[in-house]
Amino acid sequence: MESPDSNLKDLNLRYNNLGDGGALIFANALRGNYKLKYLDLSGGISREGWTPFSKLLCDTSSVNNTYLSNHTLGCLGMGMTHLMPIGIQFNLSLNRDIEDKGQIAMIKILRHHSHINVQPFFEWEFKVLPLVVDWLEKADNCTNGFHEQITKMKLSCMYEFVREFPMLYIEPVTRKEIEQFSAMEIRLQGKSQQAELEDVQKCKTRSMRRLF
Repeated sequence: MESPDSNLKDLNLRYNNLGDGGALIFANALRGNYKLKYLDLSGGISREGWTPFSKLLCDTSSVNNTYLSNHTLGCLGMGMTHLMPIGIQFNLSLNRDIEDKGQIAMIKILRHHSHINVQPFFEWEFKVLPLVVDWLEKADNCTNGFHEQITKMKLSCMYEFVREFPMLYIEPVTRKEIEQFSAMEIRLQGKSQQAELEDVQKCKTRSMRRLF
């Protein structure tokens, strides 16, 4: 099961009394496995013994680790759900009921993370920002109940990038403002709107000061 080439999809080991230690071994073995859907370990495992599968199914230590969690395993044993923590039960049903693994990852991330840390992507400057926003928009379209949270996450990501690279944002926006004020200035020159023209020229001067 540890091999990336493993094609095993179903494994029934119920009543082999593997115990909590056996559960831990299997949970660790499945960290890189994206094929196994059904694993029956019923018998001999305590409620605490199922805990390693919680991190396997949804590692909440970071957004990236949640994304890389197991989104394939859908069953750990028939009739054993009463011994499993609610979180494990939920993630097993999520893996089992939704075919699109990308959508499963989105739901898990949105359930456990209210903020996406974009600092690791600063080396790519604004190149990665459209990708993050696009991912959040896709998540908004294929999930329910997260719209308000996704909107806040988008604004938070944009704010972090603008704060880190102010000139990358301010310069193009300011130059566009100057172009607009220049066009207004030309349109008002020679007309009896001197007060309005002066206001436009003041605004243009303020914008130019942000660049020079």
